[in-house]
Amino acid sequence: MNNTMKNIASLLLDRVPESRYRLLRTIGRLADKEGMTAAVVGGFVRDLFLDRPNDDIDITIEGDAVAFGKKVARKYRSGYYSTPRFGSSTAVLHTTTIDFATARDEAYRKPGALPVVTPSTIDKDLPRRDFTINSMAMDISPKNFGKLYTLPTSLSDLDAKLLRVNHDASFEEDPTRMLRAVRFEQRLGLTIEPHTESLLRAAATHGALSTISGERVMNELKLASDEQDPSRFFSRMDDLGLLDIMLPGLGFTSNDKAFLHRTLDARELFGKQAGDRWMTCMLALTRHLSADQAETFSRTYRFPGLLHRQAHRLRQLPDGWWELTPGALSLRFGHLQPPALAVLSAGSHSDLVRDYWQKWRKTRLATTAESLKERGMGTRSAGRLLRKLLEMKRDGLLPDEQAERAEIDRRLKHRGRRRKK
Repeated sequence: MNNTMKNIASLLLDRVPESRYRLLRTIGRLADKEGMTAAVVGGFVRDLFLDRPNDDIDITIEGDAVAFGKKVARKYRSGYYSTPRFGSSTAVLHTTTIDFATARDEAYRKPGALPVVTPSTIDKDLPRRDFTINSMAMDISPKNFGKLYTLPTSLSDLDAKLLRVNHDASFEEDPTRMLRAVRFEQRLGLTIEPHTESLLRAAATHGALSTISGERVMNELKLASDEQDPSRFFSRMDDLGLLDIMLPGLGFTSNDKAFLHRTLDARELFGKQAGDRWMTCMLALTRHLSADQAETFSRTYRFPGLLHRQAHRLRQLPDGWWELTPGALSLRFGHLQPPALAVLSAGSHSDLVRDYWQKWRKTRLATTAESLKERGMGTRSAGRLLRKLLEMKRDGLLPDEQAERAEIDRRLKHRGRRRKK
C-alpha cells in the first residue's frame, strides 16, 4: 500500500469548482468534530487526475457512515436515506448527491452473493474495490486534507491507461464487475489489462453472470446505455463473448452499431417526450430476437413491464406495416412509446414515424362521445365509432365536420336498418 505518496489538495483546488472544494472542506471538518476521519474515494479521485468532471461524490468514513450521513443531511437541510446492512447512507443536497460508506472489509460467502461487511480503515478499504484505478482515496480531514491513499499500481495503471482488477477472484465475487470493466474501458479510453481480460473471459465462460440477479445485470446495462456512445460498450461486450453468454445468439455487428446510432439520433424527434435512453437501447439491441428469445431475455434480466410490453408490440407489427394507411398505422403506433418509435424510425421508413408524430397523432374529431350517446349509442359502440371516424379522418376521407356528420348519419341509418331486419 502506497499511502504516503503525495498530497493533492492543490490539484483539487485547481480542477473542481470552488463550491465543491468548500463542501469537501466542510464535510471533513464535520467528521473531525465527530471524532471520525473522512476521505473522498473512487471515481472522483481518479477523474481528478484525468481532469474529467465528476459529480458523483463517494466518501468513506472511519466511523458510523449511517449516522454521519444523517448529520450532513441535517446541516444542509437535505434529503437522506440509508442502508444500515452495508453501513452506507446518502445525503441528497441541493447541488449534488453524496454517498457515505463506512470503511470496511468485505467477505463473500459464495460467488455472486452480496458481501458481508465489517468496519475497517480507509487504507484497508481500498483493496476490496473493483479496479486499481478506482482504489484511491483523498483524506478531507483538517489535519491531512489532500493526503492521497492508493494501491501500489493505481497511478501507474492510470498513466498507462490500463484497467486491472485488484485480485484474481474479483469477477467471481462480483460478476457485475465484468460489465463495469467494459464500461470504464470504453468511457475512459482504457485497455483491459491482459491478465484481467483472461480472468474476465474465464469467469464469463464459467457462468459467473448466472450467480447474480437479473436486476443487477439490467442496472449495469442501464448505466452503459447512458454513456456518450453505448454502441462501443455493446461492441466490446460482443467481442468478449458476453452477449452470447447472456443469451445464445445475441450479438452486436457493425450493422447493429450503425442502427443504434440512428435510433439514438431519432430520439431528437420526440424532444422531452423521448423517454428513457436505456429503454431505447434495449429495444434496439433485442429487435432481431424471436418471440421465444425475447421472452427468455426479458424474464432473465427482469425487463420492467413497460419495456417488456413495448418489445412485444414491436414484434406484433405486421410484415409490410409501412404499407398501411395513415389511419390504420396510427392505430398501431398509438400503442408504442417514443423509445419504440425511435427504433422504427431508425429503419427505412422514418418518414412515416415522423408524419405520425408531427401530424397524424394530433388529428382531432369535432364529434364527441357525448354527442353520439345523445343519439342513442352506448359507450362501447360510441368508442368504436369514434376510433373508426378518426382512422378515416387521418386517411383524408373526412375533411371537415360536415363530412363527419354525414358519415355518422350514414352509419346510424345503416345500423337502424340492420336492427329492423
